[in-house]
Amino acid sequence: MEYRWNVAGLMGRYKVKTGQTLIYEDIQKKTGIDRMTISNMVNNKLVSAKLKHLAALVEFFGDALGEDVGICDILVVVDDSGKLQGDD
Repeated sequence: MEYRWNVAGLMGRYKVKTGQTLIYEDIQKKTGIDRMTISNMVNNKLVSAKLKHLAALVEFFGDALGEDVGICDILVVVDDSGKLQGDD
């Protein structure tokens, strides 16, 4: 079991909901997170993060999507077969 970033998934939900594409710069401007850090999250290359970054992403995507977003939406648990835990 491991954790993976779901920033790309949330960016996709935003596009489906609004018809607009989020770019890293949009997220950077609202959260203060460096674009390279965001890119590493999207590509699951970042192995650690500051709690303030998680909090900023929760707030950003909650506002952008107009729904409750939690840390479990930013970081998802994946089982050994690569399947998201909780998906049946």
